[in-house]
Amino acid sequence: MNKLLITGMVVGMDSGVCQCYNYDFDWLVLHPSVLVWADKILVTKTAWDVIQEGVFPDPPAMAKCCGLVMSIARDRGLVEVREPSLLLDEGLRDAIRSQAERDLDRITSVFSERVRPRDISANASGTEGMTETTVDGVGYCIPYVGSIYSSLALAREWGANCLFDHHAVSYLRLKFGISAPPPQAGVGKAEGFAKVFEAHFPDERLMPSYAFSSEGRCVECPKSEACRDSYLGEVEDNAARILYWRDRDEVRQIKAVIGKIVDALEKTPDSVDPAEVAREFETQRKALMRKMRSVLPRVERWSSVATLASIPVAILGQVLGAPLLSAPIIASGAVAESVRLLESKWRWVGFLQERLGDGEV
Repeated sequence: MNKLLITGMVVGMDSGVCQCYNYDFDWLVLHPSVLVWADKILVTKTAWDVIQEGVFPDPPAMAKCCGLVMSIARDRGLVEVREPSLLLDEGLRDAIRSQAERDLDRITSVFSERVRPRDISANASGTEGMTETTVDGVGYCIPYVGSIYSSLALAREWGANCLFDHHAVSYLRLKFGISAPPPQAGVGKAEGFAKVFEAHFPDERLMPSYAFSSEGRCVECPKSEACRDSYLGEVEDNAARILYWRDRDEVRQIKAVIGKIVDALEKTPDSVDPAEVAREFETQRKALMRKMRSVLPRVERWSSVATLASIPVAILGQVLGAPLLSAPIIASGAVAESVRLLESKWRWVGFLQERLGDGEV
C-alpha cells in the first residue's frame, strides 16, 4: 500500500521541537500525480488545521488552492488525518532534540570547510542569538532537523513514506550518505511514478498561474478580477481530472508494474532513483509493445476488449506463451478466460500506446 506522510516543520510542532507551521507542499505543485500514486496520504491533526486555516504557503491564493485540493482528496477517502501525540511522547521528543543537536555538531565537524553559522534570530519568533548551520549556503537549524526526525518516526510507526521536499532530502544525504537513508525517507517511488505519469499525461497540471502571483502584481492587470473569481473553480476541475485517473484499471496496472520495478531496485544498496524507475518502465513497455506487434501484425486496435475477443486462437496462444488451444478447450470457454488474462496483464500497454499515437513505440 502506497501510504505517504505530509512533512514539514509543522510536524515539529507535534513533537515540541519547532513552532513553525510550514508544511512541505512542493509535491502538489511539481508532482500532482502523487494524488494518483498514493493509496493514502497521512497528515497530522496539527498540519491539517494549518492547511485548512490557509495561513501557509504564500501567496494566499496558493494556500487556498492547497486547502481546497486536500479537502477534495479527503472527501474521496485519499487523505487520512491522524493524531500523533501518543507516539511523540516526552521521552521521544527529548531524544529527537538531542539527536538533532548531536548530528548538526557532527556535520559541522565532518564538513568544516563547507559549514558556516548564520544568525536567524529575526526569523525565529524573536529568539535572540539563535543560529542555524549552513552547508554550502543551505541552512539547517535544530528545530528544522527535529521536524525531519519527527516525520521519520511517525512514518516508521504508520508504515508510510515521507513527502519530503528537496531541502530535507539534501540534509538526509549529509547525515546518512547518498545511498543509506532510512526507507521512510525515500522519495524515489512517488517521483518515479511521477516521471512515468507526466510523460504520458503531460497536460495534467493542478495549480493555476494565479496561485503563484502576489496580489500586488495583479493590481493593474485587466484580468485580475476574472482570475480571482475563477481560480478556485479551475483548481477544483484540475483536481477532479487528475483524481479521475485513480479509478482507471489501466492506471492501476501501471502502478502495479512500477511497484514491482521499485521492489527490484530496493534490493540493491542504492536508493531508488526516479530516473531509473522511468527507464526500466519504458524498457518493459517497449519490449511488450514489440512482442504484441510481432504476433498480432494485422490487428489494428488490439488494445480494445472487442478486438481481443476476435483474435485467432493460434495467435492468442503465441501471445500468452501457451501451446495451440484445442477444440475441447475452446468449447470449455478457456479462450474467453485467456482473453481476460491477456487484458489483465497487458491492457496498460495498449492504453499508453493510444496516448502516444500509433507511430511511436
